[in-house]
Amino acid sequence: MTDTPRKSTALVFPDSNVRDVPAITRGFAILRYLSQCDEPMGVQACARAVGLIPSTCLHILRALVAQDAVAFDASTKRYSLGLGLLAIGSTVLRRKNHLRIIQDELDAIANSHGLTALLARIVDSDHSLVVAISHGSQAMRFNVGIGSRYPTLIGASGRCFAAFCDVSQAELSARFKQLNWSRRPSIAQWRKDVALTRMKGFACDVGNYIEGATVIAAPVLDHMGRLTSTVAAVGLSERVRARTDEIGALLRRSAEHARSLS
Repeated sequence: MTDTPRKSTALVFPDSNVRDVPAITRGFAILRYLSQCDEPMGVQACARAVGLIPSTCLHILRALVAQDAVAFDASTKRYSLGLGLLAIGSTVLRRKNHLRIIQDELDAIANSHGLTALLARIVDSDHSLVVAISHGSQAMRFNVGIGSRYPTLIGASGRCFAAFCDVSQAELSARFKQLNWSRRPSIAQWRKDVALTRMKGFACDVGNYIEGATVIAAPVLDHMGRLTSTVAAVGLSERVRARTDEIGALLRRSAEHARSLS
C-alpha cells in the first residue's frame, strides 16, 4: 500500500464572525481527510493532504487517538477513523427528530413512485453525505447507504448546489470539468439547467450522472437562502420521465419541510 494524498477541502460557507481555533480546524481537516480515504493512511500523507508539517500532524493524530476519534495500527503505523465517532454520530441521529420525520416522507415518495429517495447533507464543496435513504419496492438498487459520500457538484444535486451556493462561475466551471459523468452535458446546457433549477425549485438529471437513470433533487436552504442539504430521488428514466414535475414538486415540499424542522 502507498500513501496517496488527496486535496484538502474547504468549508463552503465559512462564517467570518467566528474566530478560527487552529487546533480544532486542523483536527477536523484530518478527520475529513481520513473519512475520504479507502484505507488507513500514514502521517506523511495526512500532513500533505491538510497542509501541515508532519510533526504537527502527528501531535494532532495522537490527541485524536487518545479520544478514540482516530484508530492507530501499530503494525503499519497508519491511521483511520475511530469507533468513538460512531458513538457520537449515532447520538446525533437519535436526537435529530426531524430526520425521522423526513425519513417518513422519503419512504412515502420511494414507495409510491418506485424510487430510491434520499436526504444528503452538503459537507463541503467537494462532498455530500447521505444521512437518510429509502428504497421503494420497485426501485433500482444502488450501492449507496447512510454515510455514503458523492461529489457535491454532480447530477441533479450538483445543479442545486450551483444554483444556490456562494461560489463564483469560474470556480464552478473549473470543478464541472473535473467531474466524472456517465454522459457529460455541455457546460452551456448545464448552466441552462442551473438557471432552470433556480426558477422551478428542483433540478433534473436525465442519464448524465447515471446511465439510464433520472435523478431529481430539491434544495434545502437555510434562513440565509444558502444550500445545506438536498432531497433527491432516482429511478429508471423510462419509468420517471412522465412524472418528473410531479416528483419534483414532492421533493420541493419535502425540502421546505426539512428547512422548517432544522
